[in-house]
Amino acid sequence: MASLEVLEKKNIKAASNGLLQAINDCVEMSFHLNPEIVAKLDEQLRDQGIVTLSELPRRYSKKYASIVKRGRIKNDTEYYLIQNVQGDPTTKTPEERALLERLVTDYEGV
Repeated sequence: MASLEVLEKKNIKAASNGLLQAINDCVEMSFHLNPEIVAKLDEQLRDQGIVTLSELPRRYSKKYASIVKRGRIKNDTEYYLIQNVQGDPTTKTPEERALLERLVTDYEGV
């Protein structure tokens, strides 16, 4: 967190993007957690007035939907979100896999 505070003083946009990327990483890691652990964590977060771990994928999916609708990735945060979706073990249609690959390839300029 200290490095985030230093970055925040220098460049608030970069700090914000860094935090969003960290949140995306946490969401990705949470896909593999035991549902009982997630429920306990959700309860603790809710008691503190913090967004629950279960709510984050819902927010994440809204952002994902907007990227898909737009048809292009705008920044590194969106790029990492799309990479996380690619790596997510849930089943994807061949069309969705092709779209994800195109989004990433276009953004990388390959």
